[in-house]
Amino acid sequence: MALTSRKQNDDVVADVVKQKHKRPGRTEELIPHTEPGEMSAMIRQALDLSSFGPVDTNSPEQVEHRIADYFRYCVEKDIRPSAEGMALSLNTNRSTLWRWREGSESNKPEGVRNAIKKGYSLLNYLLTQLMQDGHINPVSGIFLLKNNYQYFDKSEVVITPNNQFDAKSESELSDKYLTGSVKAE
Repeated sequence: MALTSRKQNDDVVADVVKQKHKRPGRTEELIPHTEPGEMSAMIRQALDLSSFGPVDTNSPEQVEHRIADYFRYCVEKDIRPSAEGMALSLNTNRSTLWRWREGSESNKPEGVRNAIKKGYSLLNYLLTQLMQDGHINPVSGIFLLKNNYQYFDKSEVVITPNNQFDAKSESELSDKYLTGSVKAE
């Protein structure tokens, strides 16, 4: 009887271990979980943004006006603004918009760069507020801040020299350890 109960205990332990290491199906995790109608609304919004029409991205006034239109559209449709959405409204992509903002690989006028920087500042503020108010998962928020708004982790390493030999110079160390002579103090 003791042998049977030990075998049963071993089986129970094996089952627990199997359950603990069982992972949910990855395909289920990757499928967006939306309510009926949400996906079609998102697609309509993306199409709306992409059809805002041409804008002279060398004109500070037009870029500033388009960014303001984008934020007004977000208010009207009650959607969260994003760098991707702002880029789409300017008929470009997020990477190009970032290069325009930074002035790298582009010859955009300073006024255009400032308008884009202002748009990014508004997005940064909104994202930070949403995170602080608990409306965005902090892990997702940190990811977005690092990838879109120049946030980064910083580690500092301080190296403190520790002179264990009480030597005052390299030549004294050389004399002491290489030649075997020790000078009297």
